[in-house]
Amino acid sequence: EEWGDAENYPWTTGALIPYFLEVRAYLAHIEETFPDGATLGLFHVANDFGAQYADALAEYGAEHGVTVVDTQTIDALDEGQPTAQVNSIARNAPDVILAIPLGAQCGRFLNELENAKAANPGNKELANWLDAQLATFDKLYSGKRPRYLDGYSKLKEAIKPWGSK
Repeated sequence: EEWGDAENYPWTTGALIPYFLEVRAYLAHIEETFPDGATLGLFHVANDFGAQYADALAEYGAEHGVTVVDTQTIDALDEGQPTAQVNSIARNAPDVILAIPLGAQCGRFLNELENAKAANPGNKELANWLDAQLATFDKLYSGKRPRYLDGYSKLKEAIKPWGSK
């Protein structure tokens, strides 16, 4: 409906926002959620796309009180499960995980988070947090999918980072 309606939406484009701006938006939200600082585990595809996110975190993270405690990558053509990467991130127990995979890797990353939960059966707090985040994501993105910014806003309101109250 709005696409192509330049008269009512003159600044609308079909392009994505620059990746560094997306990272800055995430950092602002993390800072708001963790005003005393936060640790972050980064999982990204090992190409120029993923490097844009890693570089932006390196450049802007400190000014938002965010320290990257682990960075894990996956080859863009890798079709395997990122088990080692998720286990490494989990060992560092970051407050926040930022995942920048491609395509089917998104589902594989979420699957490995589930496996990490299963590997820690005594950690009910972690299990409950992960279940709530996945349920919220499923609720928002099943059925009629919201537009990107609407979906982001709904997720931001609904999902509470690990360790927040």
